Amino acid sequence: MTSDTDVDIIGIESEDRRSRTIHDQVALGGLDKVLKYLRRLMVEPWLRKEEFAKAGVHYPSGVLLIGPPGCGKTSLVRQLCAETGTCLVATAGAELVSPYEGESENNFIKVAQRAQSLSEEGPCLFFIDEIDSLCPMRTKESSLHQLRLTAQVLLTLDKCRLCSNLMIMAATNRPFDLDLSLRRSGRFETEILLNVPSASDRESILAVHSANLLPAGSAGLFKVAHATPGFVGADLRALVDATRAKIGEESVSADAITDIMLECAERITPSIHKTLSFITAKPAASPIGGLQEVKERLHRIFTHHTEFAEAYKKLKLKRPRGVLLYGPRGCGKTRLVASLASSRGCTFITANASHLLSPFVGDSEKRIAALFYAARLAQPTILFIDEIDGIFGSREKNDSSVHISILNELLQAMDGADVQATSLQGASQLTNSCTSDQDGVLVCAATNNPGSLDPALLRPGRFDRLVYVPPPDREARYDILRLKTKKLGVESESFLESLADKTEGFTGAELENMIMRATIAAVREGQYNKDAGQVHLSKQQLLQALNTCSPAVTQKEISRFKEFEKRFSVV
Repeated sequence: MTSDTDVDIIGIESEDRRSRTIHDQVALGGLDKVLKYLRRLMVEPWLRKEEFAKAGVHYPSGVLLIGPPGCGKTSLVRQLCAETGTCLVATAGAELVSPYEGESENNFIKVAQRAQSLSEEGPCLFFIDEIDSLCPMRTKESSLHQLRLTAQVLLTLDKCRLCSNLMIMAATNRPFDLDLSLRRSGRFETEILLNVPSASDRESILAVHSANLLPAGSAGLFKVAHATPGFVGADLRALVDATRAKIGEESVSADAITDIMLECAERITPSIHKTLSFITAKPAASPIGGLQEVKERLHRIFTHHTEFAEAYKKLKLKRPRGVLLYGPRGCGKTRLVASLASSRGCTFITANASHLLSPFVGDSEKRIAALFYAARLAQPTILFIDEIDGIFGSREKNDSSVHISILNELLQAMDGADVQATSLQGASQLTNSCTSDQDGVLVCAATNNPGSLDPALLRPGRFDRLVYVPPPDREARYDILRLKTKKLGVESESFLESLADKTEGFTGAELENMIMRATIAAVREGQYNKDAGQVHLSKQQLLQALNTCSPAVTQKEISRFKEFEKRFSVV
């Protein structure tokens, strides 16, 4: 370069903007549709700025990303900025909140002013993660500090909208806690709901993270993707990391890697199960002996729910929405649903009815709404409510206003007509799933006192499939005994048949308890073989255990269930 060299300056970029421009692109599985929509939403205002200005149109500049933790909200924003060459000013609510008066507001104003100044140089994206910590819903119990912070955030966001090159985006996994004024038109008018990935989306995500383990399109990825319902991107990445850690430096075949991934998947709890404190742990999908007729009935219902979804949609029919399992305690109602749900590849969410009850006014209704919201995110979903008669009894027997309000909330949630203003029912502009309505959620409930339920729950469109789970008959008892002693040494298989004859009226739980007592007695008497890892049960030990047990279900209870079965049709 000499004094005669001509230098043309095509642009000036500050050091601050250069350091905030993302250049590294990453592959995102299962989010192509959302990414394409956001790319158009971000680029179009800058490409057609003059046309919008002449027409006097304000293009939507506020986008709210809603989804469970680990579904890829932050990664989506970073990839969007990398593809469009946009400067990213990112912050999180936890980084700005301070216990000192006025400091939280000043922190947010400083970050917003930086985004505004960078937008003068070119396109800029202002991203606020965990915005629910900055703008919680304002109530009578809200402190002055919270009210002042929320008001300042809303005022600052309105000023940011005046910048033509600035787009505002926020993310939250707690939409029910957001202040309603934040979601009105003119602020975050575009809401994008990121559902839990479907089976095909999970296969795409696994292909990205396990590129060095299994090739894309392999049968192993397909198998693992269909065995991990409810897993989000972060869960699948943790699954691949756990698989790599277990394999180490060894050379393992593709089939062996698939088996290791399936084994690791059983030990990982999906993030969707951790979003709500009252969601109970998923029961083990252990084999269930007997009850063939009940299994076939539930199998038909679940098949219609999962495999014939497209047929129902074309015929404009609603799929079965509720299944009520009733019968004596200990007959395997919970295990039946968990076992069949896992075999159908559905997300299984379970909650005990008593856990939904809260001592605070209005909190129980919020829990029910949040439970169905989580189920809608992960559809196709089987939502199981155990001991439903605990709080959803008849209004004739309990006419308190609290009980009626809780019951009404459940009825509205099952109908898909959630009328709360904080609900996301149909509010999202775009989802990354083909099913965004209530139709993909099958609500299953269990009770041993069906007569106490409110009649409104049993009408068609709610729990319209009633399935009686009876105590096991002779063949079912023999099947259960054979299943529970499969890994134990029994003197004679024929003795199990005679034992099945002697256990008339026993439930599956009571038969399992009897085998457990006999096993404990055998271990005490030295019948445990350490080398073979097996316990040998004698006839005497089984008979002694039988003498210490007795059936708890009375004939009066059985008659009551049969009367209820006659009153209602059973599928």
